[in-house]
Amino acid sequence: MPVPLFRRKDFLRNNGHLRVSRQLHQPPLPPHRHEFFEIAIVCSGTGIHVAGSFRHRIETGDVLVINSRRSHGYEDTSRLNLVNILVRDDIVHRIGRDLPDVPRFHSLFDATPRRWQKSDVSRRVRLSADNLRQVEDWIDRLEEETSSSAPGSDFIAEAYLALIIAVLVRRTPQRADGPKKSSLGITRALAWIEKNFHQPLRVADLAQQAGMSERTFFREFQRKMNTSPSDYLIQYRIERAAEWLRKSPRTYRISEVSEGCGFGDSNYFSTCFRRLKGCAPREYRGPTPLQS
Repeated sequence: MPVPLFRRKDFLRNNGHLRVSRQLHQPPLPPHRHEFFEIAIVCSGTGIHVAGSFRHRIETGDVLVINSRRSHGYEDTSRLNLVNILVRDDIVHRIGRDLPDVPRFHSLFDATPRRWQKSDVSRRVRLSADNLRQVEDWIDRLEEETSSSAPGSDFIAEAYLALIIAVLVRRTPQRADGPKKSSLGITRALAWIEKNFHQPLRVADLAQQAGMSERTFFREFQRKMNTSPSDYLIQYRIERAAEWLRKSPRTYRISEVSEGCGFGDSNYFSTCFRRLKGCAPREYRGPTPLQS
């Protein structure tokens, strides 16, 4: 039986980028997926979090970060009060670009489609009472900004989100022996992609940034990210193109978006976009007076 999918258009309406959803006395909820990141903060109560084949108890101060490619649910809930921050993927990536040298960010906000692993459960975030109060205050302010039409409200809302993410990253447990050298190399390569995705990039360039041979880099990248470097680069470029189309739908031609995101051939760009987004770039953008 397919896992239900919570679609972005239903939860982040009007092309929204952030939303706060408060769940008082969360009932049991079967496994489901989202088309966005979800940061679930346990404000009080208890329950069982279902993460793939793993089940673990959650209580006050626990934080769950669910990417758009994993399913999760809740069982045996008891007065479980949650605050969920729903975040478009590109917003998370944008904040991550300012934290390129923090391996724990990439560990916490892992956007790869791999299955849940035991380490994802055992290394979850738990906030102290002081941290929880601070984060709850920032969430209140974030929610105010997402409900406001005042100039700069989107920017301020993302600033509060960045503060929350920074606290979560700091509270993310790290391996006792520290991150492996190969993981740090992959993190450097990911940061390089984020900063230079609009330029021609070869696997050799990425391997050099990671400090590995091409063969070792390809193997380690595939193991960590569950996809090849070239496929990840295409996915990242398409996400940036989608962000561009959403933010400036009437400003750029499709060919300009294609070139600006590192695609030399606009036809190939459209093919990749349709494969990953399910529609052509022009359909995704909607009506515009410009011709591509």
